[in-house]
Amino acid sequence: MSASRDFFTGLSPSVAEWSEEQGRALSAELTATALRQYAQAVALARAAVAEASVYFPDLGPLLRLGGAEFADEADRIVAQLRSHV
Repeated sequence: MSASRDFFTGLSPSVAEWSEEQGRALSAELTATALRQYAQAVALARAAVAEASVYFPDLGPLLRLGGAEFADEADRIVAQLRSHV
């Protein structure tokens, strides 16, 4: 937790006075928020591809990718979308 504490203390010096439990709670909250935002971003991207696939059927197979695989293929997906612009 030392690296986390150093990071958080850099954001707000009062964090240095927090207990380990408070530090873990903050870290857990930040992790949950980041995961939620990541999932929302992937969902929005899938929705955009679904919308575009109506006009560009070759994008359809991208929708069969699983969530993690879809996210891992982001560069390829963006390149494929750009090829239609």
